[in-house]
Amino acid sequence: MLSLDHEFVEYYMVDVNKDLKDKNVQVFLRWEVMSTVGFYYADMIEIGSLKVPEKYTRGSRKYKPGPPNRTENY
Repeated sequence: MLSLDHEFVEYYMVDVNKDLKDKNVQVFLRWEVMSTVGFYYADMIEIGSLKVPEKYTRGSRKYKPGPPNRTENY
C-alpha cells in the first residue's frame, strides 16, 4: 500500500488523439528487476482506475513538471 503526500507530477497524461473521452482507464504500476547476475524479473499490478470526462477543458497546466527546487525545470 502506498501513501504519498505532496508528490509532484513528472509526466502528464495526454490524450493526443482524443480516443479516451468517456472511457474507463486502468492505471498500473509496473517494475523490472535487472540484476547483474541472475534472472530478469518484471511484474505489474493495477493500482486504480478512472473515468475520463466526456469533454476536455482547455487551459494551461496548473503545475510545472518535476520538483519545484530543481535547477532546470523544463
